[in-house]
Parts: sequence; C-alpha cells; structure tokens
Amino acid sequence: MSARLWILTVGLAGLMLMLFVVFEAVGPAGLNDPSSWQDSSRVVVAVGSVALLAIDVVLPVPSSVVMVANGALFGFLVGAALSTLGATVSAVIGFGIGRMSSSKVDAWLRSSAAGRLDDLVARFGTAAVIGTRPVPIVAEVVAVLAGAGRMPFGRFVAATLIGNAAMSMMYALAGAAYAGLENGWMILACSLVVAGVVWFVGRRFSTEEQHSDAGSHPD
Repeated sequence: MSARLWILTVGLAGLMLMLFVVFEAVGPAGLNDPSSWQDSSRVVVAVGSVALLAIDVVLPVPSSVVMVANGALFGFLVGAALSTLGATVSAVIGFGIGRMSSSKVDAWLRSSAAGRLDDLVARFGTAAVIGTRPVPIVAEVVAVLAGAGRMPFGRFVAATLIGNAAMSMMYALAGAAYAGLENGWMILACSLVVAGVVWFVGRRFSTEEQHSDAGSHPD
C-alpha cells in the first residue's frame, strides 16, 4: 500500500482506539455488567442492545459483552438474531460514512493511491469484511474503507451478514450456556475462536467469488 493509504488506515484505527479509551473512562458502568439488565423490561433490553451494537462504529461499546448478554437473556436464536441485527446496522453506518467521504478520501490519497484502494477492496473486500467482524476497531476500519473503496453495497451487506451471524451465534451460545457473563477469559477465548472460524469462511467465500468472476470474464 502507499504511504498515504497506510496513514489513512492507521489514522482511522487510532481515532477509534482513542474513542474506546475515552468511552471506557467515562462511559456507563452498566455496560460491563449485563447481569443488572435482568431487572429491566425484555423489550427495553432488546431494543437497547440493538441500539448499543448499532452505535458501536462511532462509540466503542463492549459488543462482545452485549452479545453474550443477549444469549443469556433471550436464548440462542433470539439473542443471535438481535446481535446480528445490531452489528449489521453498525457496519452499514460505517460503510455509509466511508461512501460519503469517498471523494475527499480520493482527493487526499491522490489518483494512484485512490485506485489502489479500490483495487484492494475489489480483490479482498469480501474476505476482509467477513473475517474482521469479530475484531474490535479493525472491523469498523474495514467497514469505512469498504465504503470509501466503493465496494458494491449488496456485496458488503451479504459479507457483513455472514460474518455477523457467525459471530453472534458463537456469543449467543456462550451466553445461553451462562458462560462469559462474569469471566472475561471466556469472552476472550470465544473471540479468538470466532475470529478463526469467520476468517476461514471469509477466505472460502472470497476464493469462490474470485473463481466465479474469472469464469465470467474469459480472456
């Protein structure tokens, strides 16, 4: 990648990391203690969890905790569905931010680097979107870059749904089994497993897509 493209990527990650640190310092303490949510209305908790996951792209919510709590409070299927919905809305917001900023990104990157970003998104965007969904900060950066790199919206949504569904089901399973609400190491272990599984699926999906594209455009 060009120097400017590296600066853009690292700058986005640095900004989101800074927001995460600030949010951890001043954010609501209840987000890290989902057991306290059990006293609230189930409808309120369901809507609140989706809203929290949706704003994760701009305010670093502890999404893994929310997803595990969804599984514990609503069961595997409903918990996974709520988490998938919220995480997908968050990704679409990030994609929209990138798409609306694409002209400014192009101007800052200059023509050659801007074309390089588009090429990278076209070649690796699907696998990157799927594979990075469980990875905090990186997932948001990839969503913004996918929008800035003009990834087709339908392809982005499909890749996001695949990644989010796999991630949400893993966390919901942990929550439904009452694992991970109080043990941080369980959430970390689940994160690593999810990242590996989702990345493998993303690579397979991307490889099949590239073969399909090659077959439809013979020399």
